Amino acid sequence: MRQASGFTLLEILLVVVIVAVSASGVVMVWPDATDTRTQDAGQALYQRMKLWAEQSWLEGRTYGVRINERDYQLLTLGEDRWQPVKSERWATAGTLPAQSRFSLTMDGFGWQQQDRLFEDKPLFDNLFDDESEQPIAPPQIWLLPNGELTPFTLLIEVDGSTAWQLKANELAQFTWQRAEDR
Repeated sequence: MRQASGFTLLEILLVVVIVAVSASGVVMVWPDATDTRTQDAGQALYQRMKLWAEQSWLEGRTYGVRINERDYQLLTLGEDRWQPVKSERWATAGTLPAQSRFSLTMDGFGWQQQDRLFEDKPLFDNLFDDESEQPIAPPQIWLLPNGELTPFTLLIEVDGSTAWQLKANELAQFTWQRAEDR
């Protein structure tokens, strides 16, 4: 009697089911492109903050970081106001992807806004300022030349849920971690 060679329909269907289940498992754990871009942007900010704190100490210059909802910028304290830092050696600004945003909390006792006695505005308006020049908002985070900085917790949210956390204490010790690891 002659023996048939090849696969039966049942064997082929079993292989197709196994491949489909494996593929769906891989797709479920595959990182979202937005999450990966957000992680990269957050890690870049983490590395830049460490660099900027060191640079402040090395140069003996006060720097500040202005955090907005989706971007950040390094500022320096000029003679009478904060100015953006322009450098060809290192990055001084960054942006998050579209579905991501920052949520900044100032840590420590002395940084609470509601504890202020006076409003945070100049006592006298300078009458000689150029009206065409828009004032730059002051930074929330100060990097001081003595190696200290304003303590903060910066959460990075993706589609409304917290994904990453960057935290720093007064002594410029930074931690970068996934939000679930807190």
